[in-house]
Amino acid sequence: MGFSGPISGTKHQFMVYQRRRMAVPSNAEYSVSQLQMLLREVGALIGRRISAAEWERLGDE
Repeated sequence: MGFSGPISGTKHQFMVYQRRRMAVPSNAEYSVSQLQMLLREVGALIGRRISAAEWERLGDE
């Protein structure tokens, strides 16, 4: 998707997309609302919507 990282930060790791940082939550498991918020935030950064299925496929790469 064009992100680099994860990079260690002071409290959380973060990913970088172009010149923008996005914190990586440290939760081992996410609630549905947390995942939806994360998908919206990533989508806003890259300029397109991301489906939950696409997000899951990223874990296989």
